[in-house]
Order: sequence, then structure tokens, then C-alpha cells
Amino acid sequence: MNRKIQVLSLFLSLTFLSLLLFQPLIIDGDHEEMSDQAFLAIVKNDHKSFEDFLNRGGKLETYVSMPQRKKSLAQLLVEYERVDLINLAVKKQKVFHPDEQEMRSIWETTVTKNNSELYQAIRRLNPKEKIKNRRVGKEHRTLLQYASSKCSFNLIKNLELEGLTWDEKDKTGATSLTLATKNNCRPALSYWKNRGAMDSIKTNKDLSVSELTKSIQKTDAPTKQVVQVASKAPDFYKKRSIPKESYNRLELVEPAERPGESIQTAEYSEFSD
Repeated sequence: MNRKIQVLSLFLSLTFLSLLLFQPLIIDGDHEEMSDQAFLAIVKNDHKSFEDFLNRGGKLETYVSMPQRKKSLAQLLVEYERVDLINLAVKKQKVFHPDEQEMRSIWETTVTKNNSELYQAIRRLNPKEKIKNRRVGKEHRTLLQYASSKCSFNLIKNLELEGLTWDEKDKTGATSLTLATKNNCRPALSYWKNRGAMDSIKTNKDLSVSELTKSIQKTDAPTKQVVQVASKAPDFYKKRSIPKESYNRLELVEPAERPGESIQTAEYSEFSD
């Protein structure tokens, strides 16, 4: 009888020890499965699958190992401009808490997209963010200055409502107005001209009235947008059973910066769904 008790005790002890040893593997496996589910939901713009991910406790700061570097799901939502999925997360009262470097990258990408709805969605998702104090890039630019350097003119009104002004200077002494001029961002220049910026810069040594007028009146058509895509999908995408028609979008490579050319996003490229 005692021997049976000893055997049973040993069996229970081994079972408990096995659970302790293998629990991390089970958790890691489930975590990877959930991150893959969310990743595919973002790629396919699958609302039902993404909602299921959120209902299972999925977090937007979860990182996905990409071929070049890890990216958070929040970053991927911005890159694919999934406004509806972000709004779904807001509705589920999900907030995300990425580290400072990732947060800065998310805002840089958001501004580059020149999408007011995307900006507003990210703002709702992170309402405590102090936009006026946010600085990006080595030039320590405000988001309005960064938007001007990328000609993201659709965000000007949003950023002005946050208290940002065109005459604030970055580390190099450049203002949003001078950055828009250097990058020939005519919509932004026209907007500020209508707002009375022309009168404000008459004594500005950094930018003459004639230079601003010349930039606004320039009539050359914008250069055709450029994209590059990979011809072969890596194993990273194959193992996730991503549809072949999505390879080009996933492998979108931003072109090198060239004067007059703008970056076309995957969402609005010829390869979009």
C-alpha cells in the first residue's frame, strides 16, 4: 500500500515538474500563433480575425519578427493604413504602450502617410500623447515640421489644432514654412499663404517673399510615383500561408529619395487589393 502511494506521489511530482518546464513553451507557442493571426489579419484587412485576436487578449505592442527588423502590430497597422482595424481596437478600448523608439517610429510613419483619418485613429488610440512635445528625427523636428519636410499637407490642420505653429524652428533653424519651400510642397505653401504667412515672413532672413511666391507659382506636374517590389517571396511569408497575391505588397521597398518623387504606399499602389 505504501509502495502504491510512493509511486502515485512520484507520478504526480513528475507531472507537476513537466508542467512547470513546458508551460513557457506552450505560452510562447500560443503567443506566436496569436501574433501570426494578427499579422495576417492586417495584411488581408480581415476584421473578423483581428477582432478575434483582440478578444483573446492580443496586444498591439506585440512584435512580429520581420526579415529586416521586428515591428509592432501598431506599426504594421499604420504601414498598411488599416484605419478601420485601429478604430476597432479603440472601440475595444485597447491602448498600446510601445517603447519610446517604437512610438517615435509609429508617428514618423503616420505623418509620412499624409492620411488625416489615419492620424486621427492613432490619436484616439493614444489620447495621452503630447503631440506638441513630440520630436522626431535627428533634426529634432515637431510633427508639423516633419509633415512639411514630407509634404504631408493633409495633416496640417490636425497638427495646428494640437497647438503647433509653422514658425517654430528645429535644431537647424528651419521652420515648417522653409521646409515646405525646400521640398516644393505647394499645397502646404498655399495653405500658409492663405493664413497670412506671406505677411509674417517679410522680414524673415531665412525665406524671402520672392522665394515663397516662386515655390507657390511653380506649375510643373508632380513626378509619377515610384515603387519597387521583390520578385520572390521569402520563407518568412510562405510559412505564414500568406496568399501569393499579397507578396508584392508585403515586399514593398520604398525608393531612394529623389527630388520630385514621392513614396507610394502599399495600400494605394497598383498592387493593392
